[in-house]
Amino acid sequence: MSNKTTRQELLDERAANTEEIRQINNRIKIITNLERDAERRERTHRLIEKGAIIESLFPHTADMSGEEFKAFLLHLLDEEVPL
Repeated sequence: MSNKTTRQELLDERAANTEEIRQINNRIKIITNLERDAERRERTHRLIEKGAIIESLFPHTADMSGEEFKAFLLHLLDEEVPL
């Protein structure tokens, strides 16, 4: 085996390893994005579910702005409503 062949084999192996590393990094990014999407879907579901419960208990809150709703909740907390 000559030095030229050995050098070329090493270069080919390096290129193959570099490509494999790139593919693994891409898979990591894909998995990370899937996990993030799943967490976001779970959070969205939880927020919608809890918002629906609040609206069913306090129907007048559906028409409130965000600030009005926050003031309403703070008012409830000031009255120490038992949970």
